[in-house]
Amino acid sequence: MTNINSVTELYMIVKDADLLRRLIETKGFTARQLSRAMGWSSHSYLNRILAGQVRSVSPDSAVKLAYLLQIPVDLVFVARVSGETRQTVGRKSA
Repeated sequence: MTNINSVTELYMIVKDADLLRRLIETKGFTARQLSRAMGWSSHSYLNRILAGQVRSVSPDSAVKLAYLLQIPVDLVFVARVSGETRQTVGRKSA
């Protein structure tokens, strides 16, 4: 008997931090305003994303940012899945 256990995680990679910065400016947001709208306690997380220090965000954050900026999610983010697949082989008892 073979069991396959898969542990996966979905995350969103920032494709272009400079484009994201320009879109934020074009929409008239400051980092503080957008961070507040995102529900983040500080604007430093957004600044780290824009500086390229943070390269991935949660899917919820990517969707919310895209919604607030009124852009398609895939304009700035690309989805990635990580995880491991483990295979367990065992015997059936008689």
